[in-house]
Amino acid sequence: IIGISGLAEIRNRTKLPIVGIGGIDLTNAASAMDTGIDGVAVISSIMKSDCPGKVTQELRVIINRHKLQGNI
Repeated sequence: IIGISGLAEIRNRTKLPIVGIGGIDLTNAASAMDTGIDGVAVISSIMKSDCPGKVTQELRVIINRHKLQGNI
């Protein structure tokens, strides 16, 4: 597990596409995307939720906001 700082370090070392996988949810998706990575895998966060539709929508807002800001 490399955490947010590890994602940022990898992003600084390569221009290859990077996707954060594992443990990403509504509490840390924005921080992960702030590192400049290209995407996040969030299936566990969605499937473990009592309201998967709502979680999906909220995660899409976070991801789309980063796309609009040019962070991806």
